[in-house]
Amino acid sequence: MKKVVGIVLAGVMLWGASACAGEALQASTAGAIAPEQIEEPPAAAEIERVCSQADAEDMLRACGQLAAYLSISVYEIDMSRPDPEDFWLMLSLVTYSAYPDFLSEFGTIDLTRDEVLDIAQTFFPEYMAENDLPDVQDSYVAEYVAAEALYEFQPMKISDVEYELVSIDPTGNGDGSFLMGIRLKDAQDRTEKLEWLVSLRMWDDHNEHIFPCRFQHIWCGTNSAE
Repeated sequence: MKKVVGIVLAGVMLWGASACAGEALQASTAGAIAPEQIEEPPAAAEIERVCSQADAEDMLRACGQLAAYLSISVYEIDMSRPDPEDFWLMLSLVTYSAYPDFLSEFGTIDLTRDEVLDIAQTFFPEYMAENDLPDVQDSYVAEYVAAEALYEFQPMKISDVEYELVSIDPTGNGDGSFLMGIRLKDAQDRTEKLEWLVSLRMWDDHNEHIFPCRFQHIWCGTNSAE
């Protein structure tokens, strides 16, 4: 739990939701971008060239939270080799952000092993190509309920970080890959890592998936992909 302590000391506000604390998960809307800094969001027609607008919104919500977590983390995170704490926390972040309706009446997100595997293979393709799901023993976000054969997640969300879609462009290789540009706004000014690019690819295996696109890479600014 040493990393958890480090995050708390750095002022990262991660809120776990429960049936009686759901309101604490709402991100703050404090602060505003100056009018001269605002760029027009991509037009619907531009988005539809790459993927449906609904699919883009699902991935924006998930990847916006992922970028927010990476931007304010006090240590470097390798998406190809995440430790169990980060692995389970990021799965909760992306799932709850994209699909808040997954929240059960008990204030948890309950998923089968197949569903968890699908989300893990979506956001950690390199890791999952060589590994099984990590143990939840040391996770404060997820646990496995053997009696119900379900993974139970505490829904998590980064507080006081807003994000917006600034670009969405096909890579030009015709395989369904595209780049999504995301801009963050941190109301607490904890980070200068505000401009992010995410490489995504539409699924082409004809199977059903929870998320419409497969994550490939994420990086800040003009740095090379991680």
